[in-house]
Amino acid sequence: MMDQPPPPKALTVGPPATPASRSGKASVMAILSLVLGILGFFTAGLAGLVGIILGSVAIVGITRSAGRIGGRGLAIAGIALSTVSLVVGLLLLGTFLSGIGVARQVVVNVMSISSLRQVSVAVRTYSTDYNDYLPRTAEWVGLLDAYLQETGALVSLPGESEQGRAYAMNRLLDGLRYADVSDPERTVLFYEAQFGSPLAGGPELLPAEPRYQQGYVIVFVDGHIENVIPEALDSLVWQP
Repeated sequence: MMDQPPPPKALTVGPPATPASRSGKASVMAILSLVLGILGFFTAGLAGLVGIILGSVAIVGITRSAGRIGGRGLAIAGIALSTVSLVVGLLLLGTFLSGIGVARQVVVNVMSISSLRQVSVAVRTYSTDYNDYLPRTAEWVGLLDAYLQETGALVSLPGESEQGRAYAMNRLLDGLRYADVSDPERTVLFYEAQFGSPLAGGPELLPAEPRYQQGYVIVFVDGHIENVIPEALDSLVWQP
């Protein structure tokens, strides 16, 4: 007789395999940090500042959760985007503020020239009434007062009256007539002077730097007004 085959071994069934543990849900703060980092590019970096804070808090919370909370990568990305948006926002803000400063200078410069044009007309009217004589340099403010609607043009910059008178008269014109000036187109009549300077003087009263980027404000004997850059001051005529 042939030997019988051994009975099949009983299969042992163990408990079901436990699935590998997974990290918890992503941190809400990490997600918000990423969103705010993106929004920072549209809010001049303000949202990015909040995004940096939330991203940092999220990383601390994720680390302490021992795996119960995920989203570390989101938090890091949120901090990075928020930082970039904040830097870009600060750069744009600086450019904007600088632009405002330049625009203000341009406006005040235009206003100053407009006021000085009135002064120039007043000098011409005065000379017509006084046999072609220019006003005496030591008292030109008082002499021209009656010829001006806005006497502030004589004493201060527009919007900066607290700083005092801003212009002086060329003292070398004292006692002269218009006809005595050989080169009226380049001879200085009034000019931008240091605050607190005497009523009249020469180039020594010019500020070390012009008040406006366009250059020093100069009124010439012939009545026209220019912004003269520092490099061109040598072209001015002081001695009539």
